Amino acid sequence: MHYGNLGTAGVKVSRVALGCLTFGSKRWRPWVLEEEDAVALIKRALDHGINFFDTADFYSLGASEEVLGRALRRLGVPRRRVVIASKVGLPVGDDPNERGLSRQHIRHALEATLRRLGVDYLDLYQIHRFDAETPMDETVAALDEVVRSGKALYLGASSMPAWQFARLLARCDAARATRFSTMQSHYNLVYREEEREMIPLCVAEGVEDRRHRPAVLHARVGRGRTRARDRHRAPARRRERASGARLADAAARRGRAADRRHQGAPHRRCLRGGRAQARRGGNEQPRRRLPAASGDRAPSVISDQFSVTRFSSVFWSLITDH
Repeated sequence: MHYGNLGTAGVKVSRVALGCLTFGSKRWRPWVLEEEDAVALIKRALDHGINFFDTADFYSLGASEEVLGRALRRLGVPRRRVVIASKVGLPVGDDPNERGLSRQHIRHALEATLRRLGVDYLDLYQIHRFDAETPMDETVAALDEVVRSGKALYLGASSMPAWQFARLLARCDAARATRFSTMQSHYNLVYREEEREMIPLCVAEGVEDRRHRPAVLHARVGRGRTRARDRHRAPARRRERASGARLADAAARRGRAADRRHQGAPHRRCLRGGRAQARRGGNEQPRRRLPAASGDRAPSVISDQFSVTRFSSVFWSLITDH
């Protein structure tokens, strides 16, 4: 296992962190692993040199933190040997103050997190999402108090537009408050939008860009279909198929409309790339047609209908996934 600094901080963390979203209680989500299965995975991670564990109060509504804390104690891992990160911001109850990044919620959420983990401090405390309903100055001041009190050593953020993160960094500098050391962004071979602004921002500001879901393990493409691996993604799969069907139908309608427009004009030929070239004379070749879709659908003007459907499937899985 290779180790490196946590952003601009001096603490060393493994290049691979173990995310604890899937640890907790099946009452929260059916795909969550109960404690015994989670302990086995945590032990294997430790055996392979992983010392960085990432959880959140939102995961199983706190049960993930409890499982992680009990597992580390059960395995006899000294507190100084592991780097524990947790998050705050997403709803953890029905009360309107049990969410967001207000000073009140951050204070109570952190105390609850420390109690569930059974530790005195967190190595990294992250905001799970940007809270547009709370003034940024209040959030920055509350997080700075967390670090000054010793209940967290470093601060991080997760999954937000680059302009929001830039404003948070600017507020930290203006208030001379503790800056964010990490950004946990959504980035992989399918979703590369972070390359435009977030990654350059993190490089310029000296913030470590930590990626979650880098391997896109929830989907596999094969035999002309995108298939989800987990049963709990059945609703997402239905949305993907419906979206793909709508795109295919729209492409088919567009193809039929194009056919009608070009009927009676044998001297025109639609070429790939949108260009039209006039051909006259008796040597005119029939108009090139794209292969028809399955069933009785008309040919589409989109060159690769499967690519469109596959992109739609992946896109919907990205925006509907947590």
